[in-house]
Amino acid sequence: MVEALRAESRYRTWFATILAGTIAVVYLSSSFPFFLDQLPALNPVGHIVVALILFTMALGVVGTMIYAAMEARRRSSGLASLRTASVRRMLRELNGIFDTGVVAVTFGGMQDGRILAMKIKNRDVVGIGRGALAFIKREPTGFRYRLAHEYAHLAVGDPRREQWLSVVYATTTLFLLIAYGSALSNTFSVLAGIGSAGGWPEVKKALLGWMRFGLIANLVLFGSILFMLMLERRSAARLREFYADAAAAKAVGAVEQVFSTAAPVQSALRRFWSRFLALHPEPADRAAAMADRGTVYRADMMLFVLQGFFSAFILELVLFTSASATLATFDDRRASLWRFLAINSAATYGTIAFGALLAMTAHILVLRRLAATVRVAGERRERLGLIASVPFFAAAGAFVLLATSEGILWDLQQTAWDLPRYVIVAWDRLTMHGVALLTLCGVIMSLFFLKPRGARAIFALGSLPVLITLLAGYFLYR
Repeated sequence: MVEALRAESRYRTWFATILAGTIAVVYLSSSFPFFLDQLPALNPVGHIVVALILFTMALGVVGTMIYAAMEARRRSSGLASLRTASVRRMLRELNGIFDTGVVAVTFGGMQDGRILAMKIKNRDVVGIGRGALAFIKREPTGFRYRLAHEYAHLAVGDPRREQWLSVVYATTTLFLLIAYGSALSNTFSVLAGIGSAGGWPEVKKALLGWMRFGLIANLVLFGSILFMLMLERRSAARLREFYADAAAAKAVGAVEQVFSTAAPVQSALRRFWSRFLALHPEPADRAAAMADRGTVYRADMMLFVLQGFFSAFILELVLFTSASATLATFDDRRASLWRFLAINSAATYGTIAFGALLAMTAHILVLRRLAATVRVAGERRERLGLIASVPFFAAAGAFVLLATSEGILWDLQQTAWDLPRYVIVAWDRLTMHGVALLTLCGVIMSLFFLKPRGARAIFALGSLPVLITLLAGYFLYR
């Protein structure tokens, strides 16, 4: 189980890195901060390259800052070597079970009852709050289980990957805020020019008139992206807890008294928070997961949402980034594509190839992650639950991307928000997204039946949605 969970954690980390990094780089390069608009010779591929270089450099800076903050926090927590004989016996036993060399330290005050997995330099460490030491004699079985839970985190590699993702998401958030700030700065610059020429009445007229759509669309766009990234981050955190519980239960046996099975009465808002935004699952959910592993895999539905979102994002980036001054039609999009091919075929084909490779990489990482999950979720009922959820959650992710796309919102505005008319006019755009979504869902669902284990089989499955979408685009726009 530990090997399967380690593989799942690794692929999850790489997918989240590619997702967050791609979004940050694309929006930074398209918002023209740092005087990128003064370098027209770089447009558009060069802007992405420059943004990628800046993102890589920022990862190092943000990582250093986060590491320094964590070190300062550790020094102030009063870490000390743990010499309790009973704990040392448990450590020797668990080191043998998990094949690790974990050491234990105490931290905090007598009110701190936490037990945490830590990575201090290159050592795997379990930190035991001084308030938790009383449970060694009071509830030795429960204390042993909690230690095994943290051992599972360390054996899978969660602390190190959690640190890396903290750096990636902090850097991505910084870049998205810079991009949004750049868009606002450009808006205020235009408003300043309008104000100097016509005064406040003209500024008010612009804000409430032609500028209003752009301001609202940008707010919706960046807000939805940050919300999606937060959902992924917290979904992954809850999933890690479920997986560590499963590994601990397999290592030392399930302990019922560790979690309260009574579900507290919660408001709708509280239920939404615990289901989607909480970092840790509720104790009642963790207790239920001991008996029903379907609870565990229901926590992973955000994976399908993100894959649908990212697949639609790549398709929009490659084919539908140019907004027309009027309502864009099929003829407009086809003419625009062939015009770009005539002006600079190398850059256009390169952009399409890069988008295809990026989408293919994301598909393969998701499939490899799911392949590891399938090996853990051995029961047929659990697999059927995951299969049934794929189309709904993947479609939800694609819908979020399309509903917040500036190009689509602009076209909808041109139809006076007449959705049926927009569907008729943009049938080709929706068809392409439908093909990409259906093939993605089909490939993910087939994974649970075929259960491929080899890298070649998963690579073939991961390439199918991209190849079929490219073929559909060729026959549609040729």
